[in-house]
Amino acid sequence: MQTTQGTHPATAADELLELTLDRARDYDRPDLVNRLGKMRGQLAELAAGVDDAEAGQIVARGALRALDSLDTDLQTRHATLADPAYSARLRAELANVRARSERLAVGTRTWRPTFDRAAAELEANLRFQLRSRPGTVLADAEQAINSHDPAKDEAVLADWLRRRLAFEADATYLLLHAEVRRLAAELAGQLGLPAPHRVAPARVVAPDALVAGLAPRPLHTPEGIRRLAGRRADALAAVRATVDEFLHVLTGQLTAARYALLSDLHRVTAESATTQFVAVAAELTAIGAATGLAADGPAAIAEQRAAINALRERALALLPEDPRERAPRMFGFRTVLPASSTGADPGASYWAESYPAAA
Repeated sequence: MQTTQGTHPATAADELLELTLDRARDYDRPDLVNRLGKMRGQLAELAAGVDDAEAGQIVARGALRALDSLDTDLQTRHATLADPAYSARLRAELANVRARSERLAVGTRTWRPTFDRAAAELEANLRFQLRSRPGTVLADAEQAINSHDPAKDEAVLADWLRRRLAFEADATYLLLHAEVRRLAAELAGQLGLPAPHRVAPARVVAPDALVAGLAPRPLHTPEGIRRLAGRRADALAAVRATVDEFLHVLTGQLTAARYALLSDLHRVTAESATTQFVAVAAELTAIGAATGLAADGPAAIAEQRAAINALRERALALLPEDPRERAPRMFGFRTVLPASSTGADPGASYWAESYPAAA
């Protein structure tokens, strides 16, 4: 039997097995690692019944099968990396990710100024709405009062005022929510986020409840005390007082809701920008490495295959010189039993060998 540079078979087999295991780990082949490890454990259990030469042959056959599998992986990888279409696709992906990274860098610098500008515009818009809407309400209220007698139609006028103020509150809430959603979409576009932040509904008092909480004010005076014009003037004054209180309450609701919605949007946008930056940086690194591997990989793979071939030579050195005496390459190892356990002559000078099916 040949040995590597006169090395003892047991030592050479141990080194071969360890080197083959290292290759399997390097190439992320847990299946090979598990099988070779199992083979080593079973050999240790049968150490008393297997001599060093036979153990070396068992290890060599298992190593050759594992090395063949690793070499097949390397051939496939070499073919992929050498494909011009693969390299072109990687270069296109790299250019795409670089462009996204540049846009994200710009968005990361500009989203906070955009947020501050939009927040100021939103506050100004809400203030304008709170200044302009009361005039419309009072004009419509005056028209409604002048077409009714407050002493006779107080219930009709009061119901109209409640419904109108609830409508105004609801419209202002919707405006706030729509503006914050628009800002969220603008920030998502700047940062290249997959989707805008989903703005939650504002935590405010419902329009009907807000109006119901206003101080009650009668819209008429006794009919015999004031003339119709006076009664209408008193009703309009009561409406003005109710509208002023309504605006005060509504302004408080909008201020708190605007602060809460914008604070949440600012926090989520900052977190999303950081997450997006990390993800794009990792993608850029991965594709850059893949592109470099496509350029330099074939040469590196050739070196790796040469190292595997060197291990093959070491494995072959542990097998008999005559190819006819070399057992088929079964992955794993032969289960070696004493001849007497098979019913053969106990005095025979050979071992009975059984070859289990490959796992």
